[in-house]
Formats: sequence, C-alpha cells, structure tokens
Amino acid sequence: MQRLSGRICASCTLSRDVCKRRLKLVKMASGPPTKRLKQTQLLFAAARNSPSETRRSEPETSDTEAQSGCSNHEDRADFASGERTLCSSVSFASTGKCVISPAGLALELEECAYQPTDAGKLEGIPEQTHGSKTRRFQTAWFQRFPWLHLSTSLKAVVCYQCAKSNQLGLLSLTTKNEDTFVTKGFLNWKRALEKFTDHEKSACHRHAVLQLQQIKSGPVTAKLSSQKAAEQESARTALLSVFGSIRYLARQGLALRGHEESQGNLMQLLQLRSEDSEPLRSWLPRTTKFVSAESQNEILELLSHNVLRAIVKEVQSSHQFGIVVDGTQDCSGQEQESVCIRYVDTQMDVNEVFVGLFSPPDTTGLTLSVVIKDIVLRLGLQLSNVRAQTYDGAANMAGRFNGCQAIICRENPLALFFHCAAHSANLASEHTAESSPLLRDALQNVNELGLLYKRSGKYAHIFDNTSSLRLP
Repeated sequence: MQRLSGRICASCTLSRDVCKRRLKLVKMASGPPTKRLKQTQLLFAAARNSPSETRRSEPETSDTEAQSGCSNHEDRADFASGERTLCSSVSFASTGKCVISPAGLALELEECAYQPTDAGKLEGIPEQTHGSKTRRFQTAWFQRFPWLHLSTSLKAVVCYQCAKSNQLGLLSLTTKNEDTFVTKGFLNWKRALEKFTDHEKSACHRHAVLQLQQIKSGPVTAKLSSQKAAEQESARTALLSVFGSIRYLARQGLALRGHEESQGNLMQLLQLRSEDSEPLRSWLPRTTKFVSAESQNEILELLSHNVLRAIVKEVQSSHQFGIVVDGTQDCSGQEQESVCIRYVDTQMDVNEVFVGLFSPPDTTGLTLSVVIKDIVLRLGLQLSNVRAQTYDGAANMAGRFNGCQAIICRENPLALFFHCAAHSANLASEHTAESSPLLRDALQNVNELGLLYKRSGKYAHIFDNTSSLRLP
C-alpha cells in the first residue's frame, strides 16, 4: 500500500484530508435538500477514488494535532474495497472536532459512578505540565464530588448524573448543557476544583439529579397506586374490627344499638378497641364507616350464613337427620315457623340446632310441606335422608291424609312422624286437670301464689322465711 503524503490525524489512522472531507458532511446540513444530496454523492465518490490510507505503526502526538484529530478511536476501514465504516461511538460535532458520542459512554454507566481508589487504575488519565509543575487527577476529589465518574473510554472524568440523564434522554429540556461533563470529558486539572464547583451549581446538573431521583422514586401513578393500596389496607383492618365486634355481641346475645347510636353497645365497643388500633381510630370519624343499622343487619346476615354453612356441613357428614317444626304468631300477628334439625354427630352425640324462622303465606298442610321441602333443598340436604319429622298434634301438621307429615311420608316413607313430647306433656296435663277438680284447683292455687309472691316484696320475704324453716 502506498502511504499518503499529507499529514495524518494524531489520534487515529485517518489522513487529515479524509477526516476533513467527512467533517464537511455535517456542515452541509444547512443547505437545500437537493444540493445537500448532490454534494454528499460527490464527496463519497471522491473518497472512493482517493489513495488507500495506511495505518501508522508509531503515531506521534502533538498538542495541535490532538485538538483537531479524533479522540482515541480508530476508523474501521476495508482497504481492499475502499469502503469505510465509522466507529459506532464516534460522532462529528458541528465544531469540526471528532468526539465520543453517548453510545460509547453508555456502556460504562451502570448503577453507580466508577470511582477507583487504586492509583494504578488512574495511569491512563493524562497529566498536565505547566512549567515545572505537573498536575494530575486526585482520588480525593471523589469524596468531595461524589458525582464524578472516571470514563475508561474517554480517559477523562464526566458527571455521572448528567451523562446518565443524557443517555436516558432526560436533558432535552435544558438549554445550557455542559458537553465537557456530559460527552467529551474533563481534563483541565489546573482549574478542576473551580469547574467542579461551578458544574455542581449549574442548572443542567440540578435538572439531571432531579430527573434521576424522579425515575428512582417511580412515576406519579405508581405513588398514587401505593397510597391508595395503603388506604385500602387501613380501611380493611378497620372493617374487620367492626365485623369482629358485631360477632362478639351476637355471640353473647347482646343488643347492638341503644336509644342513641353513640350509646349503643357496638359503638362503645368500637371506641374501646380504637384505643389500641390506629386504623380503627382514623376510621370511626368518617362519614361512611359501615356501622349504620342497615350495615349491621347485613353483617349479621353474613355471619348467620357462615354459621349455617358450618351446621349444614356437620349434618351432611351424619347423612340421616330429623326435622322439628313448630309455629306461632309474633307481636305483629304474622305466622312464624321455627325449623330445627336433629342429628347425631361423629362422636355419637345428639345435636338439635336451630336453622331459622320462616313466614309461610298460610298454615295449610300442603303449604307447610312445600316450605319444609324448600328449606331442605336450600340447605343442600336431601329429603330422602330425613328419618324423623316432629310436629305438634294440630290437624294441619299431624293429619293422616292432608297433614304435613302425611304429604312428606308419601314422598319419603322412611320419614316417620313423632308427636312432640313437650306438646304431649302439655296435653296430658290439660286433660288431667279437666278430669279431676281437686287437681285443677291445686294447680290454680299454686299459680296464684306464685303471682302473689312475685308482685309483693312483703309476701316474698315471708315466703323466704317460711321456706327456710326446717320441719321436725
């Protein structure tokens, strides 16, 4: 290969004439598109016809050549075909100098700045000689300026926050970017402290630090979501306290509400528990706190369903069961049918549990049988597993043909009917009193004496003294 006769760039293997032709491509950007395209084609044609460039074996560096040449990056060229491919990390600035682009620096920017304390790792950093003084980079500056980053590709220091922000495209809104601390690198050790202090106070540096802090802390939507999640967790804890309080009062059979809402058992219990629970303390002053009468009834209904599911699970494990039904009117005159289930658990213990009150439209045997079959179906049980049905002796319940027990027996013959023992004892006592006047009068006198002692404190005291005497 024939060596070029012109001067060669001190920091790379391109001849200065070729380097200048390539730099001219950037200056043509202000011309018209047609003219720019034509000039570009001519320049590339001249580059292909120019003599082949050779590499220098021992490059000689001077201050003038280092300022106008490339910054320590070689040009990858295919000398046989004459085609040239620029290094991906090299770009030509509008000033006519070859500088390192953010693509080359981006490979070095990790989670934190590179600040080696070993003096051996700083040998690649150029020194400055002014007369008899030689100035070099000091590792103590890392402690004073923690944002300094030693770039191994630039052989200089840059600002980590500014370079990182430039890599992420966060400096587009800044008007005065300091390229020395962003892409080019800083090497003026004589005025290092002064320049470092000025850069730390610059608007570009403050903007970069703020942008990186916002990225680390997350977007606003994420903050709002986390705050909303914390509020929901606090509200959930308070609502569980309300459920627990209602469950306790229901288990003890105590009233939830009083004459005034704030004086009821539920509110007093919640105020007592709020002394040890911060979420509940902040929940109670709210307008919507789920302690209204409607909310209390709904929570009680949910708790009752939970208890009922547990009962049904035990009944299903025993397979066979019996039904106990009795009805009466409430204070408003509406018919209420109480339904109980009698079964034997796995421990061979007999249990009789109440499953609910139901209001039938009428009290005929057919209607009551339909109600019982509907209850069994809703509980997830089977009518074929019923082995006993217990009612009073009324005709609509115990009738041989149209009674409730007769209708159910026709569908399940194994569901035997048993007259309620309590009703049987009551009927036996009634018939005995009617057949014997002496026994009838004795029962009446005992009832009247009980009413007398209950209503009069004087006679109650006399009765206590008399009943305490021991007969000889």
